Amino acid sequence: MKAGRIFGLLMIILAGLLMISCSSSDENDLEFYLYGEYTNTTGTNPDFTLSPEQTDSEVNFDGQPEYLVNVPDITITMNNLSLYEGNDNYYIDNIEVEEKIGEEWVWDPEFEVEFGNLTQLGVVLVLDVSNSLGADFEDVLAYAVEFVEVVVENAPQAQIGVVSFSNEIQFIAPGTDITAIEYFISNQEMGNYTLMYDAMALGIQMLTELNVDGRALVTFTDGSDNFSTSQPADLIDDLNTLGIRSYTMGLEGEGGVNEQVLEQLAVNGQYRLTSSKSDLRKIFQFFAESVSNVYQISYKRSNQIITTPREIRFKFIDEQ
Repeated sequence: MKAGRIFGLLMIILAGLLMISCSSSDENDLEFYLYGEYTNTTGTNPDFTLSPEQTDSEVNFDGQPEYLVNVPDITITMNNLSLYEGNDNYYIDNIEVEEKIGEEWVWDPEFEVEFGNLTQLGVVLVLDVSNSLGADFEDVLAYAVEFVEVVVENAPQAQIGVVSFSNEIQFIAPGTDITAIEYFISNQEMGNYTLMYDAMALGIQMLTELNVDGRALVTFTDGSDNFSTSQPADLIDDLNTLGIRSYTMGLEGEGGVNEQVLEQLAVNGQYRLTSSKSDLRKIFQFFAESVSNVYQISYKRSNQIITTPREIRFKFIDEQ
């Protein structure tokens, strides 16, 4: 009898500890919301309009939803969605989708949501190898190699290309031969001048030739362009038109960086400037995470006719 009581007490204590553990885990989860309005006025013309003013700033989706009508199903797909802000990247471990009916947010268990990392990615690294790098040159090459390794770790099927620039442009076309890509980077030599805009233009062209779901251009420089025929305004137009995410980073070196232009060229992406080599390494790694940690979200519901816009929200959960 006494042993039974002790066993029962132990089970109660264990259950309590498990509840505390689960509660603590849930409390540590990070949640990010994307809001939009949904209509389907005929049953076959779905439309989901994003609400940027309500959506959390960490949610980055620069494209347009795609729709598959297969009556009685409607599937809404969002490609190239990622979660990041500042120097932090977040991961999606779970998703919940709710719609607002009256004053209540309602989850319908018959509506399905699926998600996964995009595997078909195109990434081009545009790399400054000009003389102004001086003693920092070898370190920059090492950071570029690490960049490639992080992208491949997150997205093994990603096609990666590199464009190097000084007074001339060299490149290796996007592909999956990581050994060849890293060899190309490691065997760069410094040269005069800075052909950055022309190098970015080539990188954009290379990305447009790929049949992939997501495209990203990542540019590093420690100086200002002084040798190109391409113009920043044209690059910005192309990046916007083609839906390419552009990330730019500058290292304050001998020649000085045109911070304003680099920031403008960070179309649908981010811009960073530093004077520290250790920080530069972190920026390379952060951008590698940003371009490769992207998701495809698919939400399937019925083709019910909805004429009055209905609020829908996606809750992205990062389980800490």
